[in-house]
Amino acid sequence: MMQIQGIGLATPGQPIEQSELLEVALQYNAETQAERVRLKRIYRGTKVQQRHSVLGITADKGLAPLESVLAFYNHANPKGPTTSERMQVYESHVTKLSDQACRSAIEDSGIEPASITQLITVSCTGFAAPGQDAGLIKSLGLPRTVGRTHIGFMGCHAALNAMRVADSFIRADPTERVLICCTELCTLHFQYGGDPQDAVANALFGDGSAAIVAQGQGELEAQATTKSFHAENLPGTQEMMSWRIADHGFQMRLKPEVPGIIEKQLKPSIQAWLAELGLGLEAIGAWAIHPGGPKIIDAVQSSLGLLPEATQVSREILKDYGNMSSPTVLFIVDELILQQAPKPYVVLGFGPGLAIEASLLT
Repeated sequence: MMQIQGIGLATPGQPIEQSELLEVALQYNAETQAERVRLKRIYRGTKVQQRHSVLGITADKGLAPLESVLAFYNHANPKGPTTSERMQVYESHVTKLSDQACRSAIEDSGIEPASITQLITVSCTGFAAPGQDAGLIKSLGLPRTVGRTHIGFMGCHAALNAMRVADSFIRADPTERVLICCTELCTLHFQYGGDPQDAVANALFGDGSAAIVAQGQGELEAQATTKSFHAENLPGTQEMMSWRIADHGFQMRLKPEVPGIIEKQLKPSIQAWLAELGLGLEAIGAWAIHPGGPKIIDAVQSSLGLLPEATQVSREILKDYGNMSSPTVLFIVDELILQQAPKPYVVLGFGPGLAIEASLLT
């Protein structure tokens, strides 16, 4: 079993208030008064108060973070920067942000970088080769012989996919030491125009990175241990949530039916998995629920019959960071550990498919 020895988190620059980001959206996503009213309702409904963006970091120290964001979005093309232009920014920032999270996780673990044998990187918001894996080997001083695995384009639940891969490495060879790094630069993919689904994505997503250092049985006490994993693709939901590469950034599609599907189908899926482990819902001490949005959290809470306090950490992370895609659930796990929440934890995420991914941590 995989033991989590350290967790590290990183966000770029200073947070930008959601009210300021709404003003940006009003410039690019609303032409009529009706669209302005709808956009304000969407941004208010996210329950997000602030987010981070790599676009808020600029070499020109005279620009405030919001001014720096506007400088990138203010493009001659009515659909904004091309995907190529967005990927240039991704490539210039992804390793730097990943390095911050990884250094924090390594320090937290007490494990030397030179002893890491496997590196798993995760991202669905950009592509480059050589990518963040090669950059991290150099910046962190990892062994040149470290194994590399990249999990790309799996969306919000991809941290769970990475944990499963790391767990498999360790079960096959308990001497493995694994560094996982999930980094997403979601704000690069701001979409222009009045499409409501684009507006929801623009309003929800932020940038961030989270890393885990894990190993098999070791001398150091683990922060948490993976007990089991669960995955299920829900039938008839393939186009309910999607993430595709377009000419002007990557485009999210999130149908309004998604919360209802989760509310209806989640409980039997999770109950059957836990039953195989000899557990019921009442045995779970804490829940790390990926905050795809407030309606997603509400759907999980309703489906599983959870008390409001069981979803509080997820709501707080959403409020303070937005949905950062893959790193987000690790921010929640880290907070549960800091709060010494009772174990076991269920870590739960959703992604394109529509897919459920979960892990039990003890």
